[in-house]
Amino acid sequence: MMIKTVRRTLLGIAATAALVTAVATAAPANSAGFSKLPAGSALRIANAASAPAEEMVSRLIIKSRVQAGGKLARALDAHDASSLSQTANVPLTVVRPMSGGAHVVRLDQPVTLSEARVIAERLMRNDYSVELAEPDRILQPTFTPNAITNPGYASQWHYFSPAGANMGGANLPGAWDTTLGSNTINVAVIDTGYLQHVDLGTVLQGYDFITDPTRANDGNGRDTEALDPGDWVAAGECGAGTLAKNSSWHGTHVAGTIAALMDNSNGGTGVAPNVKILPVRVLGKCGGLMSDIIDGMRWAAGLAVTGVPANANAAQVLNMSLGGVGACSVSMQTAVTDIVNAGKVIVAASGNAGTTTVGTPANCTGVIAVTA
Repeated sequence: MMIKTVRRTLLGIAATAALVTAVATAAPANSAGFSKLPAGSALRIANAASAPAEEMVSRLIIKSRVQAGGKLARALDAHDASSLSQTANVPLTVVRPMSGGAHVVRLDQPVTLSEARVIAERLMRNDYSVELAEPDRILQPTFTPNAITNPGYASQWHYFSPAGANMGGANLPGAWDTTLGSNTINVAVIDTGYLQHVDLGTVLQGYDFITDPTRANDGNGRDTEALDPGDWVAAGECGAGTLAKNSSWHGTHVAGTIAALMDNSNGGTGVAPNVKILPVRVLGKCGGLMSDIIDGMRWAAGLAVTGVPANANAAQVLNMSLGGVGACSVSMQTAVTDIVNAGKVIVAASGNAGTTTVGTPANCTGVIAVTA
């Protein structure tokens, strides 16, 4: 698989913005249950052509109030959701604690997004100890086209000066006269993980944040290995009517766009070949849960995540070529705010759907949303 190909998506542009920001930063220092969820394409959680009209939700994110929610917090820590179940009027099971003081709970069966929002609103309205309740939605990698068979710098049109039909060019040759990036900058690729590749430079110790072994496709849940085992799916695996798909190797694609080596007689080049890549695996078969993505974001930035070792290689820049439709959720916005307040930069693709609508997390306050 070639990691440097023509990029007719936002990946190159999003990564370009991330690395331009990284260079500026460096300058002063010289479960089970997901199988019923529909698949998506570029910034689409539900593909209306091949999946149910409305996405399905299997989990909720719950956060108790700091003072009034002490009893609830203790119950959730003890994996006791009986009180919540009674208030919600549906059976709930505590899955795990997550970063930011929240917990993930599972519904007894998948429901539509609208139904999940009704349940979440019922919890917040009828139980004052609940500060936040919202659907744990599934986000998708932005669409990646099939790789061409002749990679090389001449094919990387998105690196050139804007001209003619190529008005989205990043005009990188002039920037490269100034810098190729800094080896003091770590860029987190929050994605499907990575594959080892001869044209990829320094890859730091990352982490696999996918909690569901089936979605992870690697035989287990979370672990210290961020390698990508593939996210291929069979027809119907991501919901009734969804199509079979080969593995995307999306995270490796993005990592190569950011930091593939330059002048090594192998393919093209990355935007900033001197930076280091921190792989954070959050996307697997049929996408990734928002709760896993948020934990991965916090860890990438060097913030604490319950049950996960501290990150010794915190990133200055977080690249997120993933997303979903709809407004920025409270949980996602809280994570973004915490990360930005820690001095980090988050860059996210706004979407490849050919519309003017910016999806999430690109539409969260504090995120640099990038489009072509």
